Amino acid sequence: MENLQSRIAEIMKTRRERAFLNAERDYAEAKKYEDFAALDSEVRRLTLSTSFARSQGKREEKEERRLKDASAKRDKWLSERGLHITPVFTCPICKDTGRREDGTRCECVKELFEKLVKSRSRGCLPPFKFSDNKVAKMACSQSQTLAKAYALLEKYAREFPQSRIKSLILSGNVGSGKTCLMAATGNALADRGFSVLFTTAFKFNKKLLEYHTSDLAAKAHILDELLNADMLMIDDLGTEQIYKNVTIEYMYDIFDTRFSEGKAVMITTNLDSGAILDRYGERIYSRLFNKNYSSFKRINGDDLRLIK
Repeated sequence: MENLQSRIAEIMKTRRERAFLNAERDYAEAKKYEDFAALDSEVRRLTLSTSFARSQGKREEKEERRLKDASAKRDKWLSERGLHITPVFTCPICKDTGRREDGTRCECVKELFEKLVKSRSRGCLPPFKFSDNKVAKMACSQSQTLAKAYALLEKYAREFPQSRIKSLILSGNVGSGKTCLMAATGNALADRGFSVLFTTAFKFNKKLLEYHTSDLAAKAHILDELLNADMLMIDDLGTEQIYKNVTIEYMYDIFDTRFSEGKAVMITTNLDSGAILDRYGERIYSRLFNKNYSSFKRINGDDLRLIK
């Protein structure tokens, strides 16, 4: 689960550099023409003279009118040839810096973040879909339970995000089919254009530790993916190490923020509900098992990986 902050910074830097390089290229091309060179020279001369006059507390209205007229002619000449001698930024608001004039983050950064998350959903999800489900043909003790779970989650993926369920927990022993159910749900959501972040509990916990140990400036976007994805999927919760003052504290903050904003979390775990309470405490338990928006499904049975 790579931090997207550096990727976004790289993209913004490339956009800005490209804008300046394109302007320099167009200017070099335009200067090859004598009529443009004459207009450009006149604009520059008048710009200097009017600026100097203003610095002396004077107004040269005749010169300013001539500057306006020469600038308009130069702009028309460039426009007719599709050339730009000043940078044309992808985002005219922040000029591809990512920050508005007041220092706040520009909306284009948020849009870029969402685009990157959506494009990565496919790459992070295991390649399993509802159409790959063969549980009906498998001789396993949990076949009926899995069949019902597949039907319910396929319906959930079709109705997302309208469903009231925001906390989905699939519990069961190793190999019972939990991760395939999660992957099928995630791929169905990605097919519909939603951003899905699939991660293991180990990688999730590692990201929390990275946030905790980073300096204030570096913290800014480390948790963005975990907070902003339409669906956050955590596989094998309960297998990660509990870091003091990190794991439970930040996990609670992420769950609390997502649920308060109506965003979904899906979890697979070998733990039952009682073990989740014992391991993570009442605060996290109350968020995950809130009756207003949670669904808990226990799937016990054979290890499907051992069945042909």
